[in-house]
Amino acid sequence: QTSFTIRQSAASFGNSLKIYRGEEETAFFRYGDTITVTVTPKLTGTAPSFSLFTGINAGQTALYMGDRQLT
Repeated sequence: QTSFTIRQSAASFGNSLKIYRGEEETAFFRYGDTITVTVTPKLTGTAPSFSLFTGINAGQTALYMGDRQLT
């Protein structure tokens, strides 16, 4: 019998976030474009920090899924 403990961990995304329009990786897209966002999180081993999303400031953007703000 094997036992193990699962603990919460914060994650770092580093430079792993990539955006694709079709098959092409891009950093530019417009309203109405269909994009795919991929990311590979790496666990840090430290406790996660909990925070609430705040409003978007000038020059920033946010990613939503339906009415839920993801970033």
